[in-house]
Amino acid sequence: DDVSTFEPETFPTIFVNPNPARNYFNITVTEPGTLVSIYNISGQLIFHEKVESTTITLDTSTFGSGLYFIRGISPSKNLPETLRLVIP
Repeated sequence: DDVSTFEPETFPTIFVNPNPARNYFNITVTEPGTLVSIYNISGQLIFHEKVESTTITLDTSTFGSGLYFIRGISPSKNLPETLRLVIP
């Protein structure tokens, strides 16, 4: 008998650089159409966008210093992936 198991892909689908970010940061996704959300340390949603290309660049001056959580959900996986971003 064959036994099969389902294991979701564990390859990252979202990347952020530079980190820590001083003036700007890039969010790169492996799949266009990925939903990207950014939350502050209090859990407040401060950015939400469907990324239609593979990279977006954001200016840190609109965020302020602190720790942020970047969450991406790719259209094919539909599983959230979360990264941390530090803005000094």
